[in-house]
Amino acid sequence: QTLSTAPPTMGSTFSSTAPNSTPKKTVLIDVRGQAEAKRDGELKGSVRVQCDNSFDAWSCVYRGMITGAIPTDPSSVEGMTIYCRSGKRAGRVAEKLTEAGFKNIETGAYKDLKDKYGST
Repeated sequence: QTLSTAPPTMGSTFSSTAPNSTPKKTVLIDVRGQAEAKRDGELKGSVRVQCDNSFDAWSCVYRGMITGAIPTDPSSVEGMTIYCRSGKRAGRVAEKLTEAGFKNIETGAYKDLKDKYGST
């Protein structure tokens, strides 16, 4: 089966669908704080799960799940892109999401991803 990638949709997702399947999404998650995002910008369509530099990664993932920013069902998403200033916080969150069964997780620094996804 071939996948056809739709253009970005509103909110925090990009859709990809295969024939006779339920659309899945790629979720863009910003783990920086509000001040960082305001100063540097955000990826278009991303959602924020604030994780400061001394955070416990599981606490951050849990907080994201209870607020709805991070899906609770790994099969509901095609992938995730998690970013922060340098990629370090994003990597710690991605490690916990991988342990929880999520796949296709991209991590990185905002400055390195903004051309790929666009920024606000």
